[in-house]
Amino acid sequence: MALTPRNDDGALLAACRAGDAAAWETLIRRYRRLIYSVPVAFRLPVDQADEVFQRVTVKLFENVSKLRVA
Repeated sequence: MALTPRNDDGALLAACRAGDAAAWETLIRRYRRLIYSVPVAFRLPVDQADEVFQRVTVKLFENVSKLRVA
């Protein structure tokens, strides 16, 4: 993924679709705080917030071909 701009979500998604694990890691790292902020806002315990994070990332992975940048 050396040629993909890391600050462009569209490029990251394209790299993820192509199977680039580093792009996937970058994308998840970028949005980790946002994903965690939802269960934390609902005051879920840490273990449940972790479960929400895991489920969201799995769903994102399963649907990466459908994701679009707004």
